[in-house]
Amino acid sequence: MKIFELNQTLTMILDFSLWPLIHIIIGYVGARIPSKYFEKDVWPYKKSVIEMEGKMYNFLGIKKWKNILPDGARFVDRNGFPKKKLASLEEGYIQKFIIETRRAEFVHLIHLPFLIIFFLFNPLFGDIIMIIYTFFMNCPCIFAQRYNRIRLMKVLDHMKGTKS
Repeated sequence: MKIFELNQTLTMILDFSLWPLIHIIIGYVGARIPSKYFEKDVWPYKKSVIEMEGKMYNFLGIKKWKNILPDGARFVDRNGFPKKKLASLEEGYIQKFIIETRRAEFVHLIHLPFLIIFFLFNPLFGDIIMIIYTFFMNCPCIFAQRYNRIRLMKVLDHMKGTKS
């Protein structure tokens, strides 16, 4: 239900300008949250039963499309941690990579409630487009972070000689 009645041109300008602004601000803020807040394997980052140790993501064909996803880490912070590929098998690096998958997941999860802003001025058709956009721009990235984290945690457990 829209609250503000805007003409179609202004609505489209807001739709096309607010999302990039939201993405940049959330990414910028997320990159500056201390790593200590992402160190623990707690909800919502903890793997769930439905993920079946990552098999759910294989079912979704993640290996075919995850490499085309952008990595915004360096876009919002020139010292951002790149997550496109594994650069080392050192335990400390893998632990840092796991932390950064949680940070990236957090950033993409935080985008979801911002969808409500667009309900204030878009007509129903615009709301539907915004819902589709929001989920298709964030869920694949969330899935990739979760998939990578499950795999990295297995590697880390193997290195430590433990089982998750």
